[in-house]
Amino acid sequence: MTLRREACVVLGLLLFLLGPARDLRAQELDPARLRVLKDATAFVRVEGPYFLARGTAFLVEKRGATAYFLTLASGVLGSTKMTLVLKSGTSDQQVVSAAVVALDPGGKLACLAVEGAASLPHPLELKERTEVVETSPVFVAGYPFAEALSAKAQNPEVTIEAGFVQALRHNDRDQLSLIQLGGDVNPGMGGGPLLDAKGALTGMVLGKLEGSQTAFALPVEALRAFLRPHCSSVKLDSVGESLTSSKLGLSATIVDPKRRIRSVDAGWIRRDSLGALPQVGRDGTWSAVSTSLKVNRLEVYSDNSSVHGVWPVERAAADPKTLTFVVQIRITEVDGGTAWMEPATVEVTFQDIPGAMNQVVVQSQLVSMERAVRARDWRTANAFAKSLAKLGKIAYPALEAARQKWSNPLWHEFLDYVKGGPPPRIPK
Repeated sequence: MTLRREACVVLGLLLFLLGPARDLRAQELDPARLRVLKDATAFVRVEGPYFLARGTAFLVEKRGATAYFLTLASGVLGSTKMTLVLKSGTSDQQVVSAAVVALDPGGKLACLAVEGAASLPHPLELKERTEVVETSPVFVAGYPFAEALSAKAQNPEVTIEAGFVQALRHNDRDQLSLIQLGGDVNPGMGGGPLLDAKGALTGMVLGKLEGSQTAFALPVEALRAFLRPHCSSVKLDSVGESLTSSKLGLSATIVDPKRRIRSVDAGWIRRDSLGALPQVGRDGTWSAVSTSLKVNRLEVYSDNSSVHGVWPVERAAADPKTLTFVVQIRITEVDGGTAWMEPATVEVTFQDIPGAMNQVVVQSQLVSMERAVRARDWRTANAFAKSLAKLGKIAYPALEAARQKWSNPLWHEFLDYVKGGPPPRIPK
């Protein structure tokens, strides 16, 4: 009797432990949805000056002759050549060249563009919001272990793995920021699309927590926000000449994967002129912080990755040396639509240094030159290098700081060129 009872306990434990895995695998995607998922998931091959890398990307939009893919930013930084393999490992596979057109300032997302490819698959539709809950079954597509899983000693076929939602992580605004996953999400699936049980795109896998069965994914809301034109890294500095009259210099990074920006304006106002700042709307949009904003047009640099502007500001003699401003960027798209960005609160210490304006220009142009080098846009990078060279020695301290920031040899050649060195050896 005791032996029988022990056997029942052991059997019950086994059923408990194996039950979730069995139930996970019982979930199946609709065959039509599965075909769309497999076709839209591309195998990424990256070559850099000193490295080779492999990864996963997926198609999210086709606009004319251009197709846009999302992937992990960490997998494509520093690339000198990148190709995507569509329908990888099949008799219909297609190898196309890709280029980085936008990087998430947070370092997680990258948008790739493919031009003029024939017979592109149907993109995965970006939903308005994530609808999964804790315990929801999910599916991930990708290329774990790259060519090691190919049975034909060539590009691997796509792998589909099943998992489930462990938790939904929210930020301090109660916005969904991460999806925590459990189940079969192998290392190497980062950059792959995450789908719910109905086959709807729910997010993008970031990677697996080392030594655990837990992985994380960005929700679809983050993907949509990244693909919309937006602005980050707003910097405001004094470029003044006297104690009571000065100028403000603004520089900011813009992200515009699909080249939708027509113009960029900056609105600014002293913080002590405002009450409580507005909160983001439920749809993720912002309104102008005040009808009294002073709005100025910003210059968009040719590489479409940064903006810059300078305008006068009056100060009273009794004003403190440090003032706080609220700055808000407004983006106008090519179709005429406008959107205000999240307001930034910035402290500015006014100094009587006429050359400070040059430092704003130096920093802004260095950022733009770096982005051009990363994107292999040599024409734009050369233009910024020549512009920086005209500033002479005033740019040298910033050049040394930029050299420490990124160890890429070609980047160092551009910095040396600014200081009068030989032209960079641009790869063909």
